[in-house]
This record gives sequence, C-alpha cells and structure tokens, in this order.
Amino acid sequence: SYGHAVTLFEQGEAPGGVARETIPAERLPETIIQQEIEDVLAASGAVTRRYGARLGPGYTLDAVLAEGFDAVLVTLGLSESVPLRGATGAREGVIGALEFLRETKAGRQVAGAVLVLGGGNTAIDAALSAKRAGAADVSVVYRRSFAEMPAWPEERDQAIRTGVHFLILTQPIDYVTDAEGRLVGVEVIRTRLGTPGPDGRRTPEPILGSEHVLPADLAIEAIGQRVGEELKAALPGVRLTRGGLAWTKEGTLETSREGVFAAGDIVNGGTTVVQAVAEGARAAREIDAYLKGA
Repeated sequence: SYGHAVTLFEQGEAPGGVARETIPAERLPETIIQQEIEDVLAASGAVTRRYGARLGPGYTLDAVLAEGFDAVLVTLGLSESVPLRGATGAREGVIGALEFLRETKAGRQVAGAVLVLGGGNTAIDAALSAKRAGAADVSVVYRRSFAEMPAWPEERDQAIRTGVHFLILTQPIDYVTDAEGRLVGVEVIRTRLGTPGPDGRRTPEPILGSEHVLPADLAIEAIGQRVGEELKAALPGVRLTRGGLAWTKEGTLETSREGVFAAGDIVNGGTTVVQAVAEGARAAREIDAYLKGA
C-alpha cells in the first residue's frame, strides 16, 4: 500500500508458514486462514509470489539481495522443536511438537499412551491433536504449576474437558527404552516451586529421591522452538542473539545488515499470529521510511 514493488518468498506451496502447517484446523480453519491471507495480499496491491523458495546453503540472503532487491524483510518461523536437554535415551518414539503437528494435520494416526512435555499453547495443541489422532491416553507433563503455565487458561481447560491429563510440578529428565531402542517411558522427577526467576515465574526445584518413570508409547517435545541451523547459516551478516533469534536495533525491526529487517517469531521468540502480523505491518512502515531515505 506504500507503492513499492513487493515479492513474497515462500518455501511451501502456499503462504501461511508455521501457522498454516501446525495450528490444528479446529483452532484455525483452512478456509479462514486462506481468506485472511488473500485479503491481506489483495489490499497490498500487486504482489509477486514465489513458492518453493527455501533459504538454505544453496540459496542465502546474499543470493536474494543479489537479485536487485532494495530491502528484505525476514519473517522466518521457528521451524524446529527444542529437544529435551540432557536426554541420553534413544529417540525412537520421540518427536518434536512442531513435527508432530505437521504430521497429524496431514493425517497421521497414533495409539497407546502419549506424553507431551511442556506447558505452552503448542503443548496443548499437540495434546489435543494426539487425542484426535487416536491416542488412548494423553498427559501433559509440566515442571511448574498451573499458575506459571504459559498456555492460555481456556485452551488448558478445553484440553481437560477433552480428557487430557495434566501432571504438574513434574520435570522430564530422560527417556527410557527397551532392548530394541524403542521408547517405553519418560523418567521424571517431582519439583517444588522456589523463588521467582528473571521472568517473574517461580523456579522449579527438583525433589531428590522422587524420580520415577511414566510409561509412554510416544513422547512429544513441546519445550520450545528454534531457528534451524541451516536457516541461521543462510542469513550472513544478520547478527543473532544468544538465544538464536534475529537481533534488531533498539526500538526498530532493522537487523545488523543494511537493508534487512526482521519480524515475527524470529524476533520475538514465538508468541501469537496476531503479534507476528502486527510486527510485519510495523516493519513495512520502517522499510518504507528506509527506502525513502527518512
């Protein structure tokens, strides 16, 4: 709407990114996300769409800029799940929440007992998806209490009504496997809440001697998300924070590389679609000012 020629790069076959790939259709119906995207693109004037444009070792930010673009907005999602830190057990029977959500959205079925490790909205989505996909028993394992749980209370309550169990004040430690290396359980330890940490939430403290094993046929890691290493390597000149996110200049969405801006999950660490859209609109205004030499 600012009068600039815009090209949309999308690695998939349709725009929508992580939201389209992983948020269950029950929470974000395909018809709604499709209409919202088309409305936004239509209101933006003529937008050139390039699908199958995947950043990686063979196609980096350098290659994009070499095509003659005056500015770039990086809105990469956090496409990989963070694994359970310190786990030494074999990973057969263990899957990241984002990967699991993609597979169940494509029709994957599951059976038996499922443990979801984490307490955010992604964990709730994974638990509900596991129930819908046929799991006999689903439990969310979270190391803090309901008061500290980042998942929206209404989402948590829906999961409870659906039959999902919640094991709070319980911290996953490692995976337990059989002789063939298949998952048979998750070793956990009970916790108590100590003093508040830097984020204001009380820190979980392990209770020694309370270790035990929860039987499981499948463990879903919903501990957090991150940018994949290949994508990091595809952003030369873009400074990253210690947490692996795109660093931006104070008060702006401009990165350390001239003419390159960033917005959404890669900046905020993963919050909501609404915030990502708002940051995208803000970045558009900043890019307009940059191109006009303000």
